[in-house]
Amino acid sequence: MPLSLTHTILLLSLYFSQGVPAGFIVHVLPPLMRQEGASFEAIGLLKLLALPWVLKVLWSPWVDQRNPPWQRGTVDRRRSWILGTQGLVIVLMGILAIFTGVPTELSGVLLACSLLFLLNTAAATQDIATDGLAVTLLSPHQRAWGNAIQVGGYKLGMIVCSSALLLAIPMWGWRFSLLGVVGLLLVCLLPILYRKPSLPLVSPLVSPLASPLTSEGSAKTDDGWVGIRSHWAFLKQPGLGAWLGVLMVFKIPDALGSAMVKPMLVDRGMGLDEIAFLTLVLSSVGLAAVFLAGMVLDRWGMSRSLMLLALLQAGAMLAYAPLALGHGGVSMIWSVCLFEQVVDAFSTVALFAIMMEVCRPGHEGADFTVQACLQGLVAGIAGSLSGFIAGLTSLGLLFIAAGGFGLLVCMIVYRMPHTRSLGGAAS
Repeated sequence: MPLSLTHTILLLSLYFSQGVPAGFIVHVLPPLMRQEGASFEAIGLLKLLALPWVLKVLWSPWVDQRNPPWQRGTVDRRRSWILGTQGLVIVLMGILAIFTGVPTELSGVLLACSLLFLLNTAAATQDIATDGLAVTLLSPHQRAWGNAIQVGGYKLGMIVCSSALLLAIPMWGWRFSLLGVVGLLLVCLLPILYRKPSLPLVSPLVSPLASPLTSEGSAKTDDGWVGIRSHWAFLKQPGLGAWLGVLMVFKIPDALGSAMVKPMLVDRGMGLDEIAFLTLVLSSVGLAAVFLAGMVLDRWGMSRSLMLLALLQAGAMLAYAPLALGHGGVSMIWSVCLFEQVVDAFSTVALFAIMMEVCRPGHEGADFTVQACLQGLVAGIAGSLSGFIAGLTSLGLLFIAAGGFGLLVCMIVYRMPHTRSLGGAAS
């Protein structure tokens, strides 16, 4: 079921804003650092800057239930959180524009890492409020399409801040390129800035796993344990453990392999302009695949699709191994990258839709955040280790290991019957 134009523009703008800083850290910095002679280990450690996306689970109940420090009223609380945190992202990107390029001196590296850590903290907090808003805006029959918009907006933001920046920096320089990104983020504030508080919300259907809160788990308790109680009330729901197990391991193969794809392309002799063009095409195809997934996964059933998607993910990682070993030409590089991008788009939409299904009414932001953080924690650890694995062995062995773990994920998905039963709720 399609969304209204107002909701579509709102969600696209908010998730686009989140994709911009993510694309900067994930797709722009690694090839620039590699050109400056950075090691695989140093590039892999960039994943640690995403730690706030895991730690946000600690403050997500407060964002869900309480006003930000800069607001006294109770109307449109999520809007205020989004405006404040997105404004901070814009300020921090502006400060980064003052740099002359990727810093190489220790003091510059430490300052840049501190700014990027703060930027991720602000973006992660904005994500809590945005996810809560998205869950309440989407009816059960809109979740697949809504998540397509969510993932699509995020990918679109990454396109702008990856391909466009990699093309712009050699031509316009670091400073003017980043200032252009700041201007785009300011435009993205307009839909939420002019959002009317009276915009109708849709109360989500309670899924079989989203049982009502008891007084023990109420997030409205005013003591210091509000966050722990809210999360515990969510996590102790019967049958949820099987789904969380699948969620945490599903993206490990992608996290291991994808962190080293751009450095591999540099080692294969591709220039920044070639990588930028490839990234642009890949992101565009991924964006189209997201919206295709939103249309077809509703018919297939989200959980029933996970087994096939896990198998395809493993195949994509294994296909990178011969490329890393120097085999195959440009056409093979393009084919493998395109295949992996489509699989990633479909699996992300499926995972996010099921994550929404198990959220409790009134605690959507916190419950979605718990799941996202559990998944992000495991994937972040895997991504951080990818550089060390590649440095100790080789890029080829890294991709083989990622593909092998992908086959293990297939077995885990298959052996968890409760996950397959979620297909009815997520269909």
